[in-house]
Amino acid sequence: MVEFGGRYTYAQVRAARGPVSGLRKPFFWMGIVVLLVLGAGLLPVLMAPGPDGKRPLWPVAVPAAVALLYVVRRISDRRAFETSKGKDEEVRGSADARGLELRSAGATMRTEWSGFVKVLASKDTVLLYNSDRSAVFFPRAFFASDEDWTSFVGWARAGIPKEKLVHWPTIWKLVAWIGVVMALLVAWTFATRNG
Repeated sequence: MVEFGGRYTYAQVRAARGPVSGLRKPFFWMGIVVLLVLGAGLLPVLMAPGPDGKRPLWPVAVPAAVALLYVVRRISDRRAFETSKGKDEEVRGSADARGLELRSAGATMRTEWSGFVKVLASKDTVLLYNSDRSAVFFPRAFFASDEDWTSFVGWARAGIPKEKLVHWPTIWKLVAWIGVVMALLVAWTFATRNG
């Protein structure tokens, strides 16, 4: 049996996104490359003066708005954590080969590993999903030793059923990205065509 416990910090909450955002990075970078290639080709057309002789503002305004949304999201994430009621509560628990028990100020939860649908682990965080969009995460700092951490992650991986080989949401995202790329290529073809 492994005992663990601690209080969550904002850095740990941000790090918990690591295993998840790592899955999204190929799509992100593919989108960036496509936008750079298309943007480089379309920039002279987009920045050309209009019939009134003025240059359009939107090619600058759209990237600025996206950057602003990113900053606002980072600030709101931090604020949501800082104002959370459970932020200062200590979470304690124990785990063994059969399952997991969590104890906090208001509740105790005992569940078998098979009650989770998937596990994602990085070197500092493990996420135990109880649905496709909801997870409980445990930072490495909650565990007293490397052996406890290794045992916990090993039990989780052994006890939680393996993911399906075909993950349809990911496939549909890929199809959507291909559709976006094709639409941008068609738009670029029409925009750069002479006559």
